[in-house]
Amino acid sequence: MATSDEGDPVPVRVVTVEPGDTLWDIAARSKPGGNVGDTVHEIAELNALSSTGDLQVGQHLSVPRY
Repeated sequence: MATSDEGDPVPVRVVTVEPGDTLWDIAARSKPGGNVGDTVHEIAELNALSSTGDLQVGQHLSVPRY
């Protein structure tokens, strides 16, 4: 639910989607040993992705820094 409250800034880095990449792959690389499902959700939220399968080669994604 959207609110007028400011959120905490999330430090991010930008990655470029490569051929064959999935959001799951990108999430796993960005937080090795972490909960990949949670990271997928964070990346989807940061990039306003309506579906986790909506990636295009060359697309730039903001990914949380851990």
